[in-house]
Amino acid sequence: MSRRNTGHIGMTELRRRAEQRLDGTASHTPPAIDVDALRQLHELQVHQIELEMQNQELQRIREEVEDGLARYTTLYDFAPVGYFTLDRNGTITHLNLTGAKLLEQPRSTLMGRRMANFIPADSLSLFAKFLQQVFTSSTADILELKFVVPGRQPLFAHVEAVADGSGATCRVVVVDITARRQAEQRADELLRQNRSLTRRMFSVQETERRELARELHDELGQWLTAIQAEAEAIRSSSGVDRDPRLSISAHAISNSAGEMHRLIRQMLRRLRPSLLDSLGLSESLQELVAQWREHHPQIVCDLQLSGELQGLPESLGITAYRIVQEALTNVAKHSQATRVAVRLRRDNRNCLRLSIEDDGRGLDTERLSSGLGLMGMRERVIAADGEFNLHSQPQQGVQIAVRLPLTAPLVIESQP
Repeated sequence: MSRRNTGHIGMTELRRRAEQRLDGTASHTPPAIDVDALRQLHELQVHQIELEMQNQELQRIREEVEDGLARYTTLYDFAPVGYFTLDRNGTITHLNLTGAKLLEQPRSTLMGRRMANFIPADSLSLFAKFLQQVFTSSTADILELKFVVPGRQPLFAHVEAVADGSGATCRVVVVDITARRQAEQRADELLRQNRSLTRRMFSVQETERRELARELHDELGQWLTAIQAEAEAIRSSSGVDRDPRLSISAHAISNSAGEMHRLIRQMLRRLRPSLLDSLGLSESLQELVAQWREHHPQIVCDLQLSGELQGLPESLGITAYRIVQEALTNVAKHSQATRVAVRLRRDNRNCLRLSIEDDGRGLDTERLSSGLGLMGMRERVIAADGEFNLHSQPQQGVQIAVRLPLTAPLVIESQP
C-alpha cells in the first residue's frame, strides 16, 4: 500500500505503536505487525539517505564553485594586463591588482576615483571621446595613452574598452607598453644620431672634394700651363731649325699637357661643379646633362626643371645634384637604355620632387644587390630627412622618385 492510499503516519505515531507492542510482550499472544507503519518508516529512511546524498553533492558543488572562483580571482588579479570597470563619468568602480600596480597605488585608494585624474591635460579630450565612443557603439578602437602619477615615471599604455550589457559601465583593458615605447624612443634617437653622422660624413666629403678641386685647379693647372708655355718656347727657339725632332717633341708635350688639362676639367666638374657655387642648382644640372649627352649620344636625355629653384640651401642643392649625377652614371653603365628623363620641381608644399626614369633593361628589386650607387643615393636622401622610392621590373626600366623637404636639417660644411 502506497503513502498516497494510507495517509501519512508521523514519527510520534510510530513510537506510540512501538511502545504498545513492547507492553504486549507479557501476554502469551504475539502482537500484530503493522506493515503500513514499517513501510512508512522505510520510506522515511530512504528519503533521509537521499537528502544526505543531495547535501553531500551540494557541498561538493559548492567547494568546486569556491575553488573555481578563487582561481578566477587569482587569474583576474594577477593577469599581465590591467582590468578596470568604469562608469559613464570615467569613475573606477572596480579594478584588478595589476591595474593598481600599473598606477602604483593601492586598489582601495583607486576605487571611486576618475581615471582622468591620471591622464595629462593634453590627452583628456581624446580620452573623453574614447569613452563616448565606447558607450555609444559598445566598443572602441585601441587608444594609446600616457598615464601620469605624481612622483612616478610616466606609463605608456594601449587602452581598449567594451561596454557591458546594461550600458551603465564599461570594461577597460590597459596594456603596459612603456618598455616598448622606451625602446622605440631609443631607436629614434639612434636613428637621429645616425642621420646626423651621415650628414656630417657627406659634409666632410664635400669639403674634401672642394679642397681637392681647388688644389687640382690651382697647383696642377699652373704646372700644366707652365709645361705648355715651355713647349711653345722650344718650338719657337732657333734650335728647332737645326733639329726638327725638337719641334715634334715640343708639339707632343704641348698636346699631352692640353689633354691633361681637359681631363682635369672633367675631374673638377665631378669633384665640385663650379656653377653650383656660383649660379645654383638649375645651371649646374643643365651643364651636367649637356656633358653627359656629349659622352653618351646614343641615349636621349630629357631634363625638365620647374618651380622656384633659386636660393635653395647649399646642402639640398648638393644632395639633388649628386643623386642626378649618380643616377645618370648608373644609366650609362648598366641600363642599356635608349631614353632617360630627369624631372625636378619645387612643389607647393615646400619640397623638392626629383624623378629619374629610363627605358632600360630594369632590375629585379627582390634580388637587388647592395650596389654602392643606389645605396649612396638612398643614404643621401635619408640624411636629408627625405623619401627615396625605387620601382623596377626586368625589361621595364627603372623609376626613381625622391622627395626632399626644404625644412630638412641643413648640412654644415666643414671649414677648411
